[in-house]
Amino acid sequence: MKVRVKGLDRFYCAARCGGHEVPMDQPRDYGGGDRAPEPVALLGASLGGCIYSSLVAFLERRGLRPEETEVDVEMIKAGDPGRIGTFRVGLKLPAGMKEEWRSAALRLATSCSVHGTFTMPVEVEVEILSP
Repeated sequence: MKVRVKGLDRFYCAARCGGHEVPMDQPRDYGGGDRAPEPVALLGASLGGCIYSSLVAFLERRGLRPEETEVDVEMIKAGDPGRIGTFRVGLKLPAGMKEEWRSAALRLATSCSVHGTFTMPVEVEVEILSP
């Protein structure tokens, strides 16, 4: 899996993921145009989207409709260096769901691949590709 990010206008850029483009920008107070989410917001979006997809499959296998399902992700900044220190996730599940399924959904939410990436050691390797 590869992602390529190309500049469009100063901080405004787009990440090419497969056949899709995801725009990003910086907030105005950072000098951007605020035309798209800032890159760090996409970390929360990735976590929420991964959990949501896992929950939809779980609910459908049990004959439940996922339309009422929502995932809220709050990102809490940590000190120096500036980064996200905590992702607080809230799940809105369909009404009337059995307690055992609610517990299973909670366990499932902590086992999606993005959650696993955030909670396990990861390496970031950076190299210069052009002269």
